[in-house]
Amino acid sequence: MKNTFKFEVSNLYYIIGLFCFFTGYFKDFIWISLLIIIHEFGHLTGAILCNWKIERVVLLPFGGMTLFKESLNRPIYQEWIIVLLGPVYQSLFFLILQFLNYANPTFQLYHFLLLGFNLLPMIPLDGGKMLQLCLESIFPYRYAKFVGLAVSISLVLILMGYMIITKNVILGIILLSIIKENIKFYKQIPYQMEKFLLERYLNPFSYKKYHKIKRVNLYAMRRGYSHLFWNQNTWKTEREILNLHFQRKAFYSFDKIGNV
Repeated sequence: MKNTFKFEVSNLYYIIGLFCFFTGYFKDFIWISLLIIIHEFGHLTGAILCNWKIERVVLLPFGGMTLFKESLNRPIYQEWIIVLLGPVYQSLFFLILQFLNYANPTFQLYHFLLLGFNLLPMIPLDGGKMLQLCLESIFPYRYAKFVGLAVSISLVLILMGYMIITKNVILGIILLSIIKENIKFYKQIPYQMEKFLLERYLNPFSYKKYHKIKRVNLYAMRRGYSHLFWNQNTWKTEREILNLHFQRKAFYSFDKIGNV
């Protein structure tokens, strides 16, 4: 099946572009845009290699976002490949230009600034995704989401303080965009958790690693693990507990409809 996707440019990207044009930094803006496009091409290559369905690519002033129509239970190593290939492609592109003597000091500066900023553990940057993948390898899925969000917000607040001290308008605009993405991330956590469980219910995944949970707590489920739950003096499989969970949800839904 052909992997088609949309390419979008955010309004904020146009605003930054106009600001750079009228302030004499449009050439710098072009260099940064080139780095961002190469970077996102790395993510796209990783997605194609791992056979992920790509929904759209959004161009932002601080980088890009590649969004997918994929299962939340795909192997973590595949997501690592997709995330890492962005910085790898950007770095390779920089080294090639450096070797050909095309990388002037301005280009070098923007490469390292963009790469360093993008690796900060903030949502939705690559550094935030890397942190999230590390957390999901250690902690329950839902808990990992909140911890990653807390780290992201803490760093945003620190950068806001720096922005106020230095009066950096560009950084302020970028941070507003990042704050918007953090709010969206927070609102999506309940839906992400429900999708995570529903995928496990509809498509039984088989993992070599098992995690035992001493009570029926679906929020304790981890990515990349099969689970056993202690319930009514016996160990029950993840499949049995998820069947009960979604049967109850269906019952309550029908009961509400009947009482309308």
